[in-house]
Amino acid sequence: MSKPGFSQYRTKIMVTYRQSARAQDEETHPLIKKFDSENYPVAMRKSLIGPIAGLTPLYVAGYIYQAIVAPEEFTQRAHMSGNNLSPLTKAIPAYGNIWQTFPALQHSSSIKGDTT
Repeated sequence: MSKPGFSQYRTKIMVTYRQSARAQDEETHPLIKKFDSENYPVAMRKSLIGPIAGLTPLYVAGYIYQAIVAPEEFTQRAHMSGNNLSPLTKAIPAYGNIWQTFPALQHSSSIKGDTT
């Protein structure tokens, strides 16, 4: 059993981090406002900002969390944004577009199941 108040403390830390990260992102990268208006999830927004800002461990944690919790949504959003070669999909092809990550596999008859 967790200690009383621990979840409140954790929530306060996360809210504080998000507020400070948002302020920094908005100040450094005004494009984040455009992503907000298009309802990109946090992990996708960071995958678009990440290559510019440089990845931090929390950004990477965001990628992994999004991919494990909702891999279909992550992949679908990646295709919709045209960003299906984010750092996560390069590192873990199973969560991304495997045909685009490894183009040579697309022509392999054994993987596609062709018997001709």
